[in-house]
Amino acid sequence: TTATQDYRFTSTVQRTNSDRFWLRMKHDQDLGNGFTARLDIDFASDEDYLQEFKSGFTGYDATSNYFEKEFGRSLDEYDDTTRKNRLNISKSWAAYAFTAEAVWYDNITARRQDTEDTTLQTLPGIQFDAAKQKIQNSGFYYSLDSAYQSFYRQDTTLSLVSGQRADLYPKVYLPVKLGRYVNFEPFLGVRQTLWYADSIADDSKNSDHFQTRQMFDVGAQLSTKLTRVFDVNTGFADKIQHEMVPKLTYGFIPDIDQEDLPLFDASDSIDPENLITWSLTNNFFSRKERQTARGEKIVDYRSLAYIKVYQSYDIKKERNNQSEPFSDITMETEFNPHKFLSLDMDVSWSPYDNQFNTIDIGNQLTDNRGDMLTTAYRYERDTSESLYSKIDVCLTDELFAYYSLEKNLYSGKTIETRAGFRLKKPCWTFSLYFSESQDDQSVTFLINLHGIGEFGTK
Repeated sequence: TTATQDYRFTSTVQRTNSDRFWLRMKHDQDLGNGFTARLDIDFASDEDYLQEFKSGFTGYDATSNYFEKEFGRSLDEYDDTTRKNRLNISKSWAAYAFTAEAVWYDNITARRQDTEDTTLQTLPGIQFDAAKQKIQNSGFYYSLDSAYQSFYRQDTTLSLVSGQRADLYPKVYLPVKLGRYVNFEPFLGVRQTLWYADSIADDSKNSDHFQTRQMFDVGAQLSTKLTRVFDVNTGFADKIQHEMVPKLTYGFIPDIDQEDLPLFDASDSIDPENLITWSLTNNFFSRKERQTARGEKIVDYRSLAYIKVYQSYDIKKERNNQSEPFSDITMETEFNPHKFLSLDMDVSWSPYDNQFNTIDIGNQLTDNRGDMLTTAYRYERDTSESLYSKIDVCLTDELFAYYSLEKNLYSGKTIETRAGFRLKKPCWTFSLYFSESQDDQSVTFLINLHGIGEFGTK
């Protein structure tokens, strides 16, 4: 303990191990006949490892970005001490999907400290879903969600138990036209759930290991779509299409007693609902015709902007004389006005005190050389406010430099500052960077021999 106390992070327990490693892996495999297997492994020696080795070619950031780019799925957050490991086998048809998977969450703290581990594992889970589709020649449509899952805990308590759950949830829709432009679609869903718990609480009203739940939900949505094409003939577009979709949705779920049911995840305790939601979605698309060197005409289509604004009204709160039945007004936006510029922004605004509750803004500016400016602003009212910025500069075809700064505006403290450069040759790459945070100062160099591996020191 004495030998490692200077290397402990304030957010983790005391590390006593000297053998340190991080095993991570993602693999996709075609099994034939339309079946695909996906394997995710994430196993760290201790809680500090990913915080200490967050940067570098083989650090958390580089690994997570690589997995996201190559496999379309990244890793749990670097400071998450419960890491997800999964084997997934799936097959998709035009209107159906089948999935079987086993999920194991490695609780690093419980493993290293040899304490009780009640982490919920899924060993295994099977799911079969049917997408919304027409019922033969009728005007009705249906969808289906169904699943069977076997849950396991290494250690259990009176309330945290192991067991199995089967869930069947079909839905029926009847879309109709109201006039030429308005779409109306009511729906009815029926849900049947069965549980078997290996053990039950002594004070449970129902002493049977088997439990069942029957419930329904009903609702409807009213919408229309307005579309217009503008001839702009600018440098980036010949035409711009504006698509506007106003929508009004109602959903109702009754309040039923679920107190004595086993609690594995959110599906075991479904909140009642009596909710009206309005939304307005705007999409902008560009069309640009260009000519190749051979004289061939090519048409490029691009999404320029996406803007969605929505708010809900809780009838249940109003009837129970609860305060603030209206939710925040939320806006989600994405802007791509140029291939070198992207901007996304999500904000929520309270209609009761006229203040923003959350603000998330991020943008990225690039050029043909590979220079890049990235900024991100995150705000959560009375909780956090931070600003992150990074600039990457191509000094030459082989020499690259960068500088990044992350600051906690809520406390006025700098979270991390980092600067460095990278020299890339055909057979090797040399990187040198300096980083400083509240807990650590480091200078790191790495030499990567292409096709062989890397070595370095920190």
